[in-house]
Amino acid sequence: MMKSGSNSERDHIPREADLLAEILERFPSVEAFSRRIGVNKGLLYRLQNGKGCNLETAIRIARGLEMTTDELAELVGISPELLELQEEAS
Repeated sequence: MMKSGSNSERDHIPREADLLAEILERFPSVEAFSRRIGVNKGLLYRLQNGKGCNLETAIRIARGLEMTTDELAELVGISPELLELQEEAS
């Protein structure tokens, strides 16, 4: 299971490039998206530079993109049920 709160190599979500592509498709910049959802833009720069993000950050990003639970679960590579449990724990 992925740990939340850490950005170590082992915590990266499997399809983080897809998450970044979604951000850049819908917003003019990472900074604009950061302001919209209240995620530190440094975390988004890590994603943009290929350093990844953890599950908790991925959830916040996906919710800012108005993704469904099923879409997010597919993106991060876990079942929708586990994702809902993770969100409740956050």
